[in-house]
This record gives sequence, structure tokens and C-alpha cells, in this order.
Amino acid sequence: MPENPSGAESPPVTTASRKSNQKSIVAMVLLWAPTVLAMLVVKYFIVLGSVFGGAITVVGLDHVLRWSDLSFLQRLSFWREDLLFAFVLAPIAAWGISVAGRYRAWIAGGLSFALFALLAVQFANYRVVGRFLGLDLIVDTLRWGIDHPDDMKTYLGMNPDRSLFAPRNIGALVGLLALAGGGIALARLLYRRLVVALARPGLVRRNLPPALYGVALLLTIVSWYPWMKPTPLHSSSLRLAATALFGPGGSQSSEFSSLSDAQLQKRYRTLTFSPGPERSEYSGRAHGYDVILYVLETAPSRVLPADGDLGDMPNLRKLRERAWINTHHYSTFPVTNRAVLSILASMYPTGGAKLFRRESIPGLMRSVGSSGYATAVYMPHAISFESEKKMYSMLGLNRVVLALANPVPAEVEQSRWRRREQEDESAFDLMLDDITRWHKEDRRYAVTFLPQIAHGPWIDVTSDGAEKNVLRRGRALLRLQDQLLGKLIGRLQDNGRLEKTLIVVTGDHGIRTSVEDPSLHSGALDDYTFCVPLFVFAPGLLNSTVSLPWVTSHIDIEPTILDLLGVENGREFEQGSPIWDDRLKARVTYLLAGDYFGADGYHHVDKFFEWNQALSAATEDSSLDAERETPLAVGTAEYNDVRARIQALYAIQRTWFSRAIK
Repeated sequence: MPENPSGAESPPVTTASRKSNQKSIVAMVLLWAPTVLAMLVVKYFIVLGSVFGGAITVVGLDHVLRWSDLSFLQRLSFWREDLLFAFVLAPIAAWGISVAGRYRAWIAGGLSFALFALLAVQFANYRVVGRFLGLDLIVDTLRWGIDHPDDMKTYLGMNPDRSLFAPRNIGALVGLLALAGGGIALARLLYRRLVVALARPGLVRRNLPPALYGVALLLTIVSWYPWMKPTPLHSSSLRLAATALFGPGGSQSSEFSSLSDAQLQKRYRTLTFSPGPERSEYSGRAHGYDVILYVLETAPSRVLPADGDLGDMPNLRKLRERAWINTHHYSTFPVTNRAVLSILASMYPTGGAKLFRRESIPGLMRSVGSSGYATAVYMPHAISFESEKKMYSMLGLNRVVLALANPVPAEVEQSRWRRREQEDESAFDLMLDDITRWHKEDRRYAVTFLPQIAHGPWIDVTSDGAEKNVLRRGRALLRLQDQLLGKLIGRLQDNGRLEKTLIVVTGDHGIRTSVEDPSLHSGALDDYTFCVPLFVFAPGLLNSTVSLPWVTSHIDIEPTILDLLGVENGREFEQGSPIWDDRLKARVTYLLAGDYFGADGYHHVDKFFEWNQALSAATEDSSLDAERETPLAVGTAEYNDVRARIQALYAIQRTWFSRAIK
């Protein structure tokens, strides 16, 4: 009897098994290839794109390195995690998925698609704002996009005046579907060709794939040699994207949670060199005045300098004749709801969306409300979603007015900026009606008006799109808002209350993305984003324009108004000071955008400092100019101080909000 009666049948089984394995390998390679390629490409743009190809440099552990200073192997090391995923972890995952039998292709394809989608979404965020975004901010962006479909079209590179179902858009969709179908057909063709090619005899065909994989594996191993001290960008693009999306939120710091309120406030003032409460010559001088906050949307000082020529804005010029003004006034955060929170509550908005899950926020409206003031905020209906509505309610406003556009002729309705103008005017008219009613009732009030016509990207309202200069577009939009300001002044004069009304005009923030202005250096702090005009009209207190020479912030507006009114209650957790307090010259004033740009900063004495958490990079400069920042070497006293001051503020704020917001 033969020793191996079945031996004659072994070769066919081995050949079939080999073919099956070859098919599985080819399928897995094709399924994972888009994600692997996306990882490498995204990493390329992060490392060599707008951030590292320009003013900000690659930072080593003990000194600063520019990309041009690095050797090939040092540059390769930035891709070490990406290579590890592509040529080690992905094959291991594919082998593990293979046990799923006939469902393995669906599982591998679904996982690859999910990772590819994550990279695509985060890369789109990076190209617009210069960094990957967290889930909260992405969700807010989607909600905002639903409320602002025309603006979302602009951000997506579409014509906002065309319907989504316009022939051009339908054609583009058909083209994308055809491209996707072509890609699938090409993948199937490659799959069949590769399977056939690998099945043919021949030393080169049989050994070429293992040889190529061996070279890739060798590069992966070499990249992990410590050619340089690692930086945050030595993390894979996939890890950076996932960390930004699902990164841990801050928990309450035990260092500060055990402090009493008085001790916590002292620690804050020690950190920021903030002046303590002190009565001044203006305290209570505006007792019984009404208050109007006119917060311009996307209004950088570059377009509206407080000390500039206001010949084309006669109403603001009239207010400036008896007002404090500042050309060095800064927003706290480049998002409207957080900036307004700072204006009304005098607190830095470090808590993100979690701010809007509490019950009560102390601040301007709650303090004057307890003194009998009517309080309200007026805005177009389209700008607000639930978290904002809840925030204004928590701030103690009696009325949150979300206005719909007034009816207009059909031919006017076709214009996008006209629709916005109508929405602003509708909210404005409701505010004027309430003001007149309160005047008749002899009741004091404090109101906030949030026009939205100037929301970026700025619309051309002068020449139907022919005006390409971004700054001139912005100025034209501000002139429209000056016209509303003129109507407000006229109504106050008619009611005999102009001389008993404090009017604050400022911007929520400036330009934030490269879509709004391609000249903006994304991913870093800039005057164009944070520096906004400030006018505080104070009739009966000032007889001329008073220009402030020091830096002020949105957190200083609330204490300024309450001090003028002589209101003392509910001010225990103010973080700002009246704008006329010359002790502000020595204060540390924070500029926060960690959730948005990946960077936070502050001004102290005569310099601006910036800390980029994602890159562990610190910079300084005499001006807030992303193109001129000087990197600070890691480990130096200056570098450590910048990092410590940013981290300390966030730690204090977590406890501060838990105490202040009940």
C-alpha cells in the first residue's frame, strides 16, 4: 500500500489555496490603498504645507529647526507612524479580518472607508482653518451650515446664488458618481489583472511584490531610528485627526478646586497681573442710563480702525466725538457665541459647548436685571441654534428675539445680501419698538443687537460680485450697519434719551479662515482675527474722544458698563476691568483659539506670545502677525513660561466656571 495514497492530489489543492491567498492579498491591498495614500498625502501637507513651509518652524527638544536644516532621514522620520500603520499594522489588521470569511472584504472596506472619511473631513478643516477640529466644533459647524446654506456653499466652493439642483451642480454630481464608478471599475480591473499576473510563472512576477514590501518595511524600520528628537508631528496623520476629534475634555483641576472663591480669584489675578476692583472717578456717573450693545459681525480693525477716517460712516463718527475708543481692543475667541459670552459675562470662554449645559451665568444682564432693567438680545432667526438660545437665557436676558425677514418684493428677495439685510432690519425694528415702549413706560433697559449681514465670507454689496478686494467688501458692509446705527440714534433723540444712553459698538471677531480671505495665515493667531474696534459712547461723561493707549479685551466691557451704572451686585467673578484703568498696561490679556486654530496666546506689556498645543511650539513677537512670529526654543525659560501661562489659565477656568455658573 503506498505511503501517501493521496499525494497525487496535493498539488492541485496547494495551487488553489495559493490562488485564494493571492486574491485575498490583492483585495486587501486595494481596499486599504486609498486610506494609506490619504494618510501619507495629508501628512505631507501638514508638514510641508502652510504651517511648516512658512513662518512657523519645526521645533526640536532643545533648539529650533527649519525644514531646510533637516537631512533626508530626519524628514523621513516624520512619516514613521504613517509607515508603521501602512506596512505593519494594516497587514496585521487584514490578517485578523480574514477570519471573518466571506464578510472580510465588507469589514475591511467599511473600516478603510471610515478612516478615509475621517482624514478627508479633518483635512478639509485643516485647509480652511489651519488645524484639525474637535467633534463639538464640527457639530456646531454642521448646525451653522444648516442655518446658513448660502455661506456653507461658499465654504464648499459652490456658487451661493445657485440652487443645489442647478444644472451645473447636477452635472457635477453626475460627474462625481461617474468618477466613483470609474474608480470601482478600475479597482476591479486591477484586481483581476494582478491576480492573473501573480498566478503566472516567472521569478520576477513571483518575487516583485515581496521585494517591494521588503523595501517599504526597511524604510519603516529606518524611520524609527532616533534621527532627531520627536515632535508632535511625528504622530501619524490618522492619530492626529482622531486625537483632535475625540480628544479628552479637560476635567476640573484638583490644584484649584480646593481653593476658596477668594483664593481662586487671587490666583487668577496673580497669573494675569489683573487689577483688583477699585472705584474711579467714573463709578456711578451713568446711574439710570440705558445700555445698548451693538456687536458688529466679522469686523476686524483692519477694516474699521477706531481712530480712522469715518467720513463714510457719519453715525459712528458722531458717537466717537464723545466716546472712549481703542485701536488695541481684542476679542477673546473667534466664534460669535463665545465672544459675546465674554462681552456679557466678563469671563474667558474656555469651556467650549459645555458652557451651555448650565443653568445660570452671572454677568451684565443678570446684574442690571436685578436692578429692574429690561434685558433683551435681538438677532436674525437664521443665526441661532439651540446652544446659543440656551446661552442667552442663562445669561439672564428677559427676551431672546429671533427675527424673521420682513416681506420684500420677489425681485429683491433674489439677492442674497438683500435677504440678510432684511433679516437684520427685522430684528432691528423689533428692538426699536421695544425701546420706544420702555421709554414710554419710563423703564430702563439693556439690549444687545447682533446684525449678521457682514458674516464672512463677505458679500459684495456694491457691484454685484465685481468687487474683488476683500477689505473694500467688508467696509461696504459696515456702511450698511452704520445706516441702522443712524436710525437708532434718531429714535433715541426723538424719545429724548440719547444723552442718557450708553452705546457700545465693537466687533465679535475678525477674519478667521482662508475662505473668508485667502491672505489669512491659517492655524495661527493674527491681528486680522482678534483685533476689533471699540467705541464706548458716554454722553454726559465725555466731551471729546478719549483714545486708550493700552490693550483691552471683550472681558472689560461688562465691568466698564456696570461701573458706569454704579451696579455692584453679581460681580464677584468678573475677570476684566474698566477700560479706563491704566493698570491694564501691565495685565496679561489672553487670546484663545485652541479649539479653532489649535493655538492660544496672550499679550503682556509690549509683546504677544503664542502656544500651539498640537505642535508644542511657542512664539513671540511685538505684533500679532502670523508671518513674523519668532519661535522660542524648547526648554528655554521663555518657552516654559508661555506654555505654563496658557495651561494655568485653562486649569483655573475649569474651576472658575464651576463656581461662577450655578
